Amino acid sequence: MAEEEVLYGLGTLKELSKKMLGKPVAKSHDLSAEMLTELSDAVINGIEAFTTFPNMPELASKNIKETLDKRYGPAWHVVMG
Repeated sequence: MAEEEVLYGLGTLKELSKKMLGKPVAKSHDLSAEMLTELSDAVINGIEAFTTFPNMPELASKNIKETLDKRYGPAWHVVMG
C-alpha cells in the first residue's frame, strides 16, 4: 500500500499516525526538562520512522533504545505495546 493512499476517507497513513501519536506523556520521572524533551523527540522520531512497517513496535523500540543508549549510556529499556 502506498503511503500517499487515503485510508477509509480518513487521510493518509502518515497523517493518521500523527493524529493518533500526539505527544508522549511522562507520568512520573526524575529527568531534567532538557532530557525529557530529547526523550520525547527520540520517541516521536522512532515511531514516525517505522509507521508503515508491519512490525513497527519492534523496530521503533529498538531504534529508540539505540538512540538513548548512544546519548545517555546503556541503561535504557523501551517497551511498546
